[in-house]
Amino acid sequence: MPSLAAIGVAGVLAAVAVVTSAVTAPSPASAQDRVAAAVTRTAEDGYRIRAAMSGSKGGRNQTGVSQGVFDPVGRAVRMVVVSPDKGQVTIQHLDGRIYVQLPGGTGRQPGVPKSARWFLRPTGDPSDAGISDLADFGRRALLSPQEALALARSATDVRVVGPVSGDGWTGTRFAFTLTDRQWRVSGGVDVDGGGRVRRLEFASTSTDTAHGVAGTFHWVLTFWDFGTRERVTLPPDRQVFRDPVPDPEELAERLRSQRR
Repeated sequence: MPSLAAIGVAGVLAAVAVVTSAVTAPSPASAQDRVAAAVTRTAEDGYRIRAAMSGSKGGRNQTGVSQGVFDPVGRAVRMVVVSPDKGQVTIQHLDGRIYVQLPGGTGRQPGVPKSARWFLRPTGDPSDAGISDLADFGRRALLSPQEALALARSATDVRVVGPVSGDGWTGTRFAFTLTDRQWRVSGGVDVDGGGRVRRLEFASTSTDTAHGVAGTFHWVLTFWDFGTRERVTLPPDRQVFRDPVPDPEELAERLRSQRR
């Protein structure tokens, strides 16, 4: 190793600068931090989304495809359920309100006024200590992609898988796992070079036979057209039907009946 005299003053200063830089440089962000930052970055832009689901529950196979748009100004997501004969529209505001477009003509339930075009769904089901906290992960992903991303961000088991690419972008794939009493959700988050989520894929598996929600589901959410300025406005009050809120015991009984 050459002496300091041989290196000279300039060399000494350069060596000190390199050593200081190595010591003070910030350590790379963890996988969890990088996914969290991507979720935050994604919420700042408008985007289009497609959500595809397949799986089984209670011995019945289920499939579905929805597509829509997120409006960061209106803080709302509009999703259209795509089916061979019709499409159902839902709008979810980030404060938890969910509006479901009502069918016209003979498809209406008794008691719903003809002037109503939308139904305001309750924001949640009654608390039941026996139901998994992750039981609604798939529904949340469909109605509110931002909420699904936030749940993925909360996972403590996040790790880098490797490089990934898509239509016009390259990035990194991260894997995550969420578990609680009776559900396991595992999947991947693809983040592009601009720090935005391009794909959220996950499988959720439940052994909760007591509440009739045992099954396995596979979801793929894809995001594109970032920066779109399409507005999502909430329905006017005069077009919204609000079902009177039953007492908690009655609502719990309704849910038990639905699961039988």
